[in-house]
Amino acid sequence: MKFFPLHIKTALLASLISFAVLVVGLVVVSANIARKIQNAQKELAVLQVENLVEQLSSTQDSFDTESIRNLTNILSGSRPNLVTVRLWRLENGRFAESVASDDSLQVEELSDAVQLALQQGSSSTTVRTLPDNGDSFYRVLSPIVRDHKVTGAVEGIEKLDTIRSISL
Repeated sequence: MKFFPLHIKTALLASLISFAVLVVGLVVVSANIARKIQNAQKELAVLQVENLVEQLSSTQDSFDTESIRNLTNILSGSRPNLVTVRLWRLENGRFAESVASDDSLQVEELSDAVQLALQQGSSSTTVRTLPDNGDSFYRVLSPIVRDHKVTGAVEGIEKLDTIRSISL
């Protein structure tokens, strides 16, 4: 840079600093937008699972497996990021998978703590990140209560958007 006049060197340095500030600002704004989108996705996943629980809890009739499978497929297909809708039934004090949407992720057993919370009528939510590709999943479990007794649970798994997926 020996051959450039001082005003060109100064303008180049100022341009580089301005560019760096713009990049940092873009990253900060993108992270904030991604966090807000993830929060909205979490709220919507909880709402959809709780709506299905309310529907199943309010009806006294038992649904046949095919009707429930159709219902889970409709719910799972309603949004592209809702990757799994699964129903669990309570048998002998343990939750066992009953029905799942056709495009569901592999079954992940419920831990004892989650099963205990569901049997007591509490919902459970967790966020899990897959190490191989960095995708984050939000898992919602809510108990189905009929006549003041837990009879099963509904699980919804939402794939959360990241900065990378939003920017592409």
